[in-house]
Amino acid sequence: GSKRMKNISGLAKTYLKYKDFICPQSNEVSNFVSLYKTKLLEGEEPAKIASLVKFIYQNRTLWNKLFYEHNHFKDWGECFVQSLSLCAVLRSLGYNKEEVYVIVTCHRGELFEKALHASVIAFENGWYSVDLTKTSPLEAVWHIGTPDTLLKTNPFICLFNDIHSYISGGSFNDYQRL
Repeated sequence: GSKRMKNISGLAKTYLKYKDFICPQSNEVSNFVSLYKTKLLEGEEPAKIASLVKFIYQNRTLWNKLFYEHNHFKDWGECFVQSLSLCAVLRSLGYNKEEVYVIVTCHRGELFEKALHASVIAFENGWYSVDLTKTSPLEAVWHIGTPDTLLKTNPFICLFNDIHSYISGGSFNDYQRL
């Protein structure tokens, strides 16, 4: 199991089919990563989250064409598709299986069907949350301390990458109290 994820209370390892849609070796991911690496300024490190997110926002049309226009993604929410794609790109850039996850949370105070939201959490000298549905790259990335910090305000349903997948071990009553 993941050493970094043991800090999350109520974590239960499981198999989620969604992890099969995170494909770090796919042609789309390889093409995007190659383009990204060619556009980096001298001295910039490719695996830095802020640098990558800025590049994605500057090249949003290309990003959407590569990742959002696939037939099997058409019925999924934008936040989910963006998170799957970002997780795959970060894994391709060298983040290991314990450093980047798609996380699906349940927002407090909203109807369940509107309360689900996906984003990415990644470890880069501390944990960061990345939400590519925000209007700017500055809003899209923020330091969360630990995943538990994020989960105190938004309980999680599941988190996964291409290797690991977990579901919340909490009871249904935990969600009813939201």
